[in-house]
Amino acid sequence: MLEVRLLGQFEVNKEGERIDIPSRPAQSLLAYLILRAGTAHRREKLAGLLWPDSDEKNARGNLRHAIWRLRQAIGAEYIPSDKISLSFDADREYWLDSAVVERAGQPSTDGLMRDLAVYGGELLPGFYDDWTVLDRERLRAVFEGKIQTLLDKLLAEQRWQEASEWGERWIALGYVPEPAYRAMMIAAAGMGDTAGVAAIFRRCEDALRAELGVDPSERTRRVYQELSSGGAPQALIDAEPPPSAAVGVERMLAGWRDQGVEVLDVASLAIVYAASPEQRFDELDSSLLIRSALAHDVDVEPWLTRAPSEAAAIEALIQSFDEYPRPQIRKRIVRALDGMEGKDAARALGDIAIKEDNPSIRAEAAVAAARRGSQQVTEYLRLELIADGDGSALAAFVAVADEVGLPQEIGPYPGFPVAFELGRRRWRRWKPAILRQSLRAALGGGSAMAFVAVLPVLIVAVLDPVLLRETLEVVTLPIWIVINTVMGLVWGGAQGGAIGLAVGIADTISMPARRGRLRVLFAGLAGLIHSTFVIFTAATGGTWTSVEPIIFIPIYTAYGLIVGMGLSIVFPRLGQVREWRPQLIEMAKSSLVAATSGVIAVYLAHGASLKSSEATGSLTAFLLYAILFPLGITLAIQRGPDMD
Repeated sequence: MLEVRLLGQFEVNKEGERIDIPSRPAQSLLAYLILRAGTAHRREKLAGLLWPDSDEKNARGNLRHAIWRLRQAIGAEYIPSDKISLSFDADREYWLDSAVVERAGQPSTDGLMRDLAVYGGELLPGFYDDWTVLDRERLRAVFEGKIQTLLDKLLAEQRWQEASEWGERWIALGYVPEPAYRAMMIAAAGMGDTAGVAAIFRRCEDALRAELGVDPSERTRRVYQELSSGGAPQALIDAEPPPSAAVGVERMLAGWRDQGVEVLDVASLAIVYAASPEQRFDELDSSLLIRSALAHDVDVEPWLTRAPSEAAAIEALIQSFDEYPRPQIRKRIVRALDGMEGKDAARALGDIAIKEDNPSIRAEAAVAAARRGSQQVTEYLRLELIADGDGSALAAFVAVADEVGLPQEIGPYPGFPVAFELGRRRWRRWKPAILRQSLRAALGGGSAMAFVAVLPVLIVAVLDPVLLRETLEVVTLPIWIVINTVMGLVWGGAQGGAIGLAVGIADTISMPARRGRLRVLFAGLAGLIHSTFVIFTAATGGTWTSVEPIIFIPIYTAYGLIVGMGLSIVFPRLGQVREWRPQLIEMAKSSLVAATSGVIAVYLAHGASLKSSEATGSLTAFLLYAILFPLGITLAIQRGPDMD
């Protein structure tokens, strides 16, 4: 089981053993995800949250690296993800200290003590991300509410010693909680320690003056005076309930409004965040809170749910969009609107898609509006594109075409600029995956081809001593093996890498309906690399042929094209994961294509001499290639954690 401690420390254990996660961003990512276990978070949101000072490309790269580190440390099964979002799997078996503290329900006094015993201090000490400030204050408020309840229960049950111990524990956490001092004074009086009552009050007085520069509250003074004059401890228990947190928050917000505060600092925002999630705010307070959350790059969704209505939340977002010029904030506003339902949110997204100048923001708003069925935005972009060829309109139009699709009744638009921009857009998106696919295919193909090239040497060494002796007169056995190995690595690596690249490019630039045909065509052209090697070997060494170049060159050219086309089926579509069984079935199909075409090519290139030893050796090499080369690529391109 995975055990994670975030209160007072950062510690991860799995099956009882300490797990080291040396990367601070990976630690922060785990903490953020596990505190919101079961909730999917968009990748761009997490990237902006953890690397607010980096541009989007670098932030996304940093996020991929952090995900890889985290999965290596705790296991990929805990961090399910796709191309859009990731989360912490709440269905997995895990233990989290903050979840224990936040556990709902009305536990017994002893149950409360067990739950609060895991609170080792503030959340993630030493972490300075803005989001930690809000969660830190929220958990602190939860802890203080529960420990206040515990002290009340202990006093009501006259468990004086335990009340005093828990009061000391509260104070030892570095706070100056007056309720703890009051409970300790009542407990001391209950145990008959009148001198202790006075000593505790003096401690409270000194701590408040030193830490906060204030005197004890009237309530604390009254408790002290009652106990000092011989009042019964039981009479002071629950004599005056504290004011509700909601009332206190409302008073603070009213004071900030009176002072003309337009953006709260993070600490003030955290105090409000620590209030009950069910508390709702009026339109003015909601606007202030939403604006402040956006300004500090922290989650805006909790403040949207606390608005008096969705219309009020949308109005606050639109107002903030007009006030904040920073693209990062404006993107967050678009994403927040995209996460809301209703016609008002759709209308706001459509307005942004029409009026915005920033290409990336406009594209995101246009896609969100198009997903909601708005064809007016797409039509407006088309007309603007025809009228003046605006760059932001082109980016938005292409984004809609790529992610949503154009309406069937769409009017004419400039085809070449749209097609070119669509290809560029998809290449930028999929380039890392294509290059990884190409590299892995090169490694798998090179390794397989090296084995194919060396195996005949070993067979000759065992079965044909005469040929071995003749060859060793020209070159030593180790050099022979090295030459064949290097040739196989270069040959197979170039072939595998080229097909991986060609298939990836075909997947990016083609529409889904034509993707299958285009990837076969591109892979076939990449297969000409294999033809080049075969033709070169046949022309220089006489291997694999008994006829003139005018015959074997077109034969092996066609052979390479067919093999390349067959190998295209080994590669899954970009962004898709293929299970092992279907992957092996595709490999078998590719092997069948390569073997069949290889047999035909050898037969045609050798003419009537198919039964000759040279033809048999050539046929063996081609069959080995047909089996091992697709297998090598299939094993190499299996999706790993760094493919996210």
